[in-house]
Amino acid sequence: MVSTIVPVRDGGRFLAEAIGSVLAQDYAPSELIVVDDGSTDDSVQIASGYPNVRLLRTPGGGVSVARNAGVEAAAGELLAFLDQDDLWTRGKLSAQVPALLADDSIGFALGHQRLFLEAGVPEPEWMRVSGIEREHIGYFPGALLVRREVFDRVGPFREEAPPAEGADWFLRASELGVRRTIVPEVVLCKRIHDANQSADMSAVRPRVLEAIKRSLDRRRERVP
Repeated sequence: MVSTIVPVRDGGRFLAEAIGSVLAQDYAPSELIVVDDGSTDDSVQIASGYPNVRLLRTPGGGVSVARNAGVEAAAGELLAFLDQDDLWTRGKLSAQVPALLADDSIGFALGHQRLFLEAGVPEPEWMRVSGIEREHIGYFPGALLVRREVFDRVGPFREEAPPAEGADWFLRASELGVRRTIVPEVVLCKRIHDANQSADMSAVRPRVLEAIKRSLDRRRERVP
């Protein structure tokens, strides 16, 4: 029922932990698809070492290209995502699946997220403001569980939008009036390290603002 998609590019140092957090779920996904996006490290070998992992390859088009390729290949009625360097909590799916299926009018479920700092990495300035111990609603693909039909209606992740492709998708879902539910549990642990795009606020903020502007422009165009 649940297809889980993990995009990876040169993520070998964290990939096994990410895969392990999916396989350790107390509600097992029906399939786990790892999409390698042109890695030059040992990511492919790591993913290939799991007999219950389906490995796809894309030629290096970016995380949205990899995620969208995984969606196209997925067979599940529900779709979930996890980035190569993040972790699901063990009860992620067992919290979200019943909450989503309890009401046919709900299109997707979110949960809360917690940040954690990779050992030896200095704490970013922005993290001192947001707080590493705080829990936040996770508006990231890794905290999302979505009906396949709803994902298709909203459309794929925008391939020109990283690192704000998640924000862009959620804005488009809002424009269409897609209903959501938010479970109280922490479902996603986002790793802050020396190379992750989503932690580079100087890169993220302008792209998020661009996504918001596109959404506002689309809404204005619909106003008679």
